[in-house]
Amino acid sequence: MSTPCEAPVPFQALIAYHQRELSEAEAERVEEHYFSCAYCSERLEVMSRLEQGVRDLVDRGQLMASSTMAMVEHARARNIVVREYRTDPGEHVQCTAGPDDELLVTRYGGLRGVTSVDVHFRGAIVGTDQSIQMEFPDAPVDQRTGDLVLIAPGALNRSLPPVEIEVRLTVHTASGSHEAGPYHYHHRPWDLLDDDERQLRAGR
Repeated sequence: MSTPCEAPVPFQALIAYHQRELSEAEAERVEEHYFSCAYCSERLEVMSRLEQGVRDLVDRGQLMASSTMAMVEHARARNIVVREYRTDPGEHVQCTAGPDDELLVTRYGGLRGVTSVDVHFRGAIVGTDQSIQMEFPDAPVDQRTGDLVLIAPGALNRSLPPVEIEVRLTVHTASGSHEAGPYHYHHRPWDLLDDDERQLRAGR
């Protein structure tokens, strides 16, 4: 690799530039820097290759990942069937995964100005004392929408039993940390729903 840059472009700014989420003036400043800096140019190239690898895995339904709405739009443009749900802190969403859904997208709002969060996921399986718990540290927030965007394979969601899901986010700022949420999802398997329930859980 080339000699390290003394003032490298922040990785989040490179992501935003690559996703065309920067203003014209901000994009020009990034371009001016990386065109004259071999180190940051290599970082941008590595990031581009990593992003394409993540896209390929997600498109094949093999990965649960944090993402951006640009990637979701890219998947839809390739005729991938996407079911999408969005919620703000404190809201409840009735959700499912249909037989044709290839990707399930959940969006967590209320995060304008936040660059990343720690995700705390807890699912209580209905009618049992069993639970599902997962942690996703340092998940990036989509700077264009102000949402945390999570993508999961439709097949993974179809395999779930009825689950009551609570998601809490830890937001880190210069002045300290605070919690965002909770966000509530009420998942029910498609095969257990009648037509009215499926319509209720249609998503967007």
